[in-house]
Amino acid sequence: MGIISVDKVEPGMVLAEKVLTPKNMMLLPEGVTITEGHMVTFRTWGITEVNIVGAGDSEGGSELSEEEREALEKEVKEIFKHNDLSGEFTAKLFKLACSTAGSS
Repeated sequence: MGIISVDKVEPGMVLAEKVLTPKNMMLLPEGVTITEGHMVTFRTWGITEVNIVGAGDSEGGSELSEEEREALEKEVKEIFKHNDLSGEFTAKLFKLACSTAGSS
């Protein structure tokens, strides 16, 4: 699974998790095979990224070592130190920051 930009989504890819609008309305459920029409829907609703089955699984060389991952998480925790991580959105944002901050 991997979160990718809607600009990189292609018909035939499969959603690894449901797609929600900014107001938490479900646009598409998990497991849907993407079509051209879905990509238009993403742009219409301002969806910029989706979680795709298999995306990011084969990207060699981008894995962080355990030490790098711990250092990254420490930095992200410092950034999030004034946030309540028990909330679903904030916890997801924290996890996303930990998983992607080292890949740019």
